[in-house]
Amino acid sequence: MFLGKKNLVLISTAILLAFGLAWGEESVYMGDLGVIVITPTRGPRMVKDLPTNVSVITREEIAESGAQNVGEVLKNSLGVKIRRYGTLGASSEIALRCCSAYQTLVMVDGRSVNSIADGLADLSQFSIDNIERIEVVRGPASALYGANALGGVVNIITREAKEEKVIADVNFGLGSFGTQISRLNFATRDANIKAYFTMSNNTSDGWRKNSAYDNHNFTGRLAYDAGKIGKFELRGGYHRGKLGLPGVNYKIIDWITGEKIIFDERYASAPNHNQEDEKEYAVLEYSNGGENSKLLLRVYGSDDEKRDQNPDPDWPTDDFYENITRGVEVQLDTLYRITLGMDVHQDKYRQRNEINSQTIISEKTLNESVFLQETLSLKPVTAILGARYDHHSAYGGQMNPSLSLIYQPREYLKISFNLARGFRAPTFCDLYWPDYLGYLGNPDLKPEKAWAYDLGFEHQLGNLLLSRLTLFRTNIEDLIEWAMDPSFIWMPSNVAKAYSQGVEVEFIHQIMPGLSQNINYTYLHSAGRKEGEDKYEIAPYKPHNRVNYRINYTNNFGLNISLMTEYISEQWSARGETGDKLPDYFLLNTRIAQRIRNLEAYISLDNILDKKYQTVFGYPMPGRTIMAGISWKFGS
Repeated sequence: MFLGKKNLVLISTAILLAFGLAWGEESVYMGDLGVIVITPTRGPRMVKDLPTNVSVITREEIAESGAQNVGEVLKNSLGVKIRRYGTLGASSEIALRCCSAYQTLVMVDGRSVNSIADGLADLSQFSIDNIERIEVVRGPASALYGANALGGVVNIITREAKEEKVIADVNFGLGSFGTQISRLNFATRDANIKAYFTMSNNTSDGWRKNSAYDNHNFTGRLAYDAGKIGKFELRGGYHRGKLGLPGVNYKIIDWITGEKIIFDERYASAPNHNQEDEKEYAVLEYSNGGENSKLLLRVYGSDDEKRDQNPDPDWPTDDFYENITRGVEVQLDTLYRITLGMDVHQDKYRQRNEINSQTIISEKTLNESVFLQETLSLKPVTAILGARYDHHSAYGGQMNPSLSLIYQPREYLKISFNLARGFRAPTFCDLYWPDYLGYLGNPDLKPEKAWAYDLGFEHQLGNLLLSRLTLFRTNIEDLIEWAMDPSFIWMPSNVAKAYSQGVEVEFIHQIMPGLSQNINYTYLHSAGRKEGEDKYEIAPYKPHNRVNYRINYTNNFGLNISLMTEYISEQWSARGETGDKLPDYFLLNTRIAQRIRNLEAYISLDNILDKKYQTVFGYPMPGRTIMAGISWKFGS
């Protein structure tokens, strides 16, 4: 084992408690404490005033990471697990606190981007072009955001024009496997109008056979301030991409000799399988008010289409998928930090087999919800109480409360406690899949439900060291699992229970001006059992230990050097530590950038040690890769 988990937790706890008992001096806020976020309370709050289950990744950290998409940005974050299926463009899924990707809500500016078909959000499809910051809330957040926020929430906050002049950013990059990245960002602002637009094109030949990728992205924000009348904003985006799907590459057994045959790592079991995606969304927003009260009215819609084709003569496929969402949201912030609101949205899902012109699924649902939150402050204690009721046309009503207590006896010391209920909704495929290809949906499914709590400690030692420790547990009931019934038909049902518990530790250290380091460690234990079973067994793909380390150097001459490491302990592909074992692995990455006036040149090296590893069995990841490019910022 990389480090004995008991020793590491005890040492971390002792250090943190020692800091907590020490007398410190008031100082400037370190790390992310001074950053204003909106996700935990649906309104602007500083991280220092929120529980320790909140994290934020700033624009500067995104740039220094060398990442090309949101999945790559988040992979080194506290309490986060990213499952990647390959190189640029390959599916990338996030799980928080050992909950699944189905139980983690991903949003862009407060708008859910989880697929209504299968409940997943593919982070590889979200480029970093227009991201201002990424806010992460670990633990149930259904009291504010409803379905699928059982494990937590990731909210991608997009950029807006801030300076009253025309500014443009141009970025070109070249990398391994024929990767080419080109981006253009444009921003302008005057007294009443703000505009921010991005365009990008990302292509790659891929590492494995049939893993080529080609996508185009466009996003825009246009805002108008009408003074006392209020503010109006229109946001929108378009994504189009094509990706090769090489399929599973795994060890097989020669049934004559009994020996395992190892395919070439770049082998594609589906050499002609490909996927085309087209996504578009629009949001029209009106707001009016000030510090004492504010009204927000939002109308939103999205249309996601996917074409899945495989001309394999033994098993040809040509399926078309369409996800359509239309909704309206109202939020009112009043005196005494009371927030109330409602959200109504309709989802439509259509799946069609184009080979035989058969519509597999064509259904729509309606969800209506109301939410309320109040913040009570009696220094040094702050309490945040929230509740939300959702009524869904398919599975009925859900009430989800939450309570957060924050105790700050000193400016540099904080203790927090969270108790919340969350749920994950059954998807269209879970509910409505017809008797097709041996699978059949279950319209009587109930949502997965969970109660979770955590206890956190945070201490800032002057302007040198920020320390955090959080203990957590989540209990989940009515887990949805697909299983074969006596008639050999696969059906989903609410037949399982699970729990996850663990420790999250983080240290942010300012070594000296221009030199800082960050280390975070997550210990997780997750287990489940099916109906009729007495014993809980370790859940699949749940490594116990995860360690991330980053050291960053910046000088006055525009040089920036970042060194990042990642350690993941062993994990198994099936429950009870059975199936195929994925060994532990250690990755070392770096990025070096030099800025001269408005021009920056950079080079990134990933997996410097050329480690062979997998995050999902059967999908080997590449060895050492390189990316280099230039970025030019100009404006009037």
